[in-house]
Amino acid sequence: MYHKKHLIFLLPLLFISLFVFSSSNTSYGAELPDLTNTDIQAPDSVYAGQSILVKITNWNTGAATSDDAGYKDTLYLSQDTAIDDSDQILYTNRQTAPREANTPLNLSIPVLIPADTAAGYYNLIFVTDSSKELSELDEDNNILSKGILIQRDTTPPLINSIDPAPGAFNVGSAKAIKVSFNEDIKAGNLWIDLVNGNGAKVSYTTAISSNTLTITPIHPLPQSLYTLTLHPGAVTDQSGNPNSLIVSSFTVSIYRIDIIHYGTGGDIRKNKLVYKNLPKTTLTNQVLAAAKKGTPMVTFGDGSGPRVMVVAGVHGNEVPAVIAAMRLINNLSKTSIKGTIYVVPFAIPSATARKSRYWKGANPNQVANKPGTPTNKIITLARQFNVNALGDFHSTKPRGVPGKTSILCTRYPTYESYKMALSISQQTRNSLISQHQAGASYPGAVEDVCNLAGIPAVTCEVKSRHNTVAPGSVTSSYNQMIALLRYTALL
Repeated sequence: MYHKKHLIFLLPLLFISLFVFSSSNTSYGAELPDLTNTDIQAPDSVYAGQSILVKITNWNTGAATSDDAGYKDTLYLSQDTAIDDSDQILYTNRQTAPREANTPLNLSIPVLIPADTAAGYYNLIFVTDSSKELSELDEDNNILSKGILIQRDTTPPLINSIDPAPGAFNVGSAKAIKVSFNEDIKAGNLWIDLVNGNGAKVSYTTAISSNTLTITPIHPLPQSLYTLTLHPGAVTDQSGNPNSLIVSSFTVSIYRIDIIHYGTGGDIRKNKLVYKNLPKTTLTNQVLAAAKKGTPMVTFGDGSGPRVMVVAGVHGNEVPAVIAAMRLINNLSKTSIKGTIYVVPFAIPSATARKSRYWKGANPNQVANKPGTPTNKIITLARQFNVNALGDFHSTKPRGVPGKTSILCTRYPTYESYKMALSISQQTRNSLISQHQAGASYPGAVEDVCNLAGIPAVTCEVKSRHNTVAPGSVTSSYNQMIALLRYTALL
């Protein structure tokens, strides 16, 4: 048993021991890390199915660096401020880099609000060291939350843009189609049709990235008008709202414009009657620009398959055929063809511009057998391209020769000329005028010189006074051209 004097002696030692223990314990705690969340940023209101960015600022306010064993961060979506099993985990990630003392860590976390989330008020709760692996000075400051309103999106995704644009012309054959929406999308039923001008379906693959649907044809697209249809529900937004019906058309054009004879150039726009009746398109402008330099020829196709040449404007004062030829060019640019078509819409642009029948004082349809003339150049190219048929399109004045809408041909030495003329005549119900021997009556005419060279050729006439457009004459000339192309199975 201790006496009172002994207790008096021991009390100072007890106080010293308590002070040392307390000091030692305080020093140990101050050397721990302490992770705390100081800021959380996110939208105040979002739609179910929407992707958002959540920004977190987290500090290590302790005096020690965290160990390299790391810790786990978790972001919850909760209907209250307490974390339980009913909450959804939107994000979890292990932080492995040691956290130095008194330093911040800024996190930008992309998260997707689940599409099936009911509308209402929620809390985004971010917990650092959510599995409590890290020894910290304070374990109660690891949680920070922010309120967020989640709404149900009932609006379908809307079109931002389509590439190629609706009505686009001269689109390349290897073009991928991109449909962009005003919000992120995902695959729906993917009921998508891509058809050509004949209604044939085109095979393709699809890919979706963010708000863009890409449709890539498996094979290069031949020249044609194409129509893309996205049926309702082909895609949906992230909330599951389906797209509305989308229909868009574009034209793949594979053509080339060449100048086949220089020294014949003229400004077609100076012939106001002709220009007024031409299709006002980019292609028309390209042809007219070429015509200023010389005789333009527009080629559709790559030289394979049946090859046909259509010629107009041999006489500059015959208007319907050149208008019909330009209409043909514009229509061919969006039509599937089965071969190659060469169209010379203005054989002598300067003569058309001047409304003149002649070129350098000569009738061009009487000198096609003379080298150096524009008409002879056309025939030279027809032989070079090994064309299967040539049509020379004109207009005839009343009481002229032939004076009526008709199809002219010869039987010898190229009987195919007669067969071709007969078919065109039957298709158009135009008169058929046949000569026995090519070159007998018109030795320098384009048709005759071609037939003598073994190139089946016809001359197609429509009735219209010179430098006028008789009612229906352009349509009649155009129908003759189409009949020629059908005879040769190009259409």
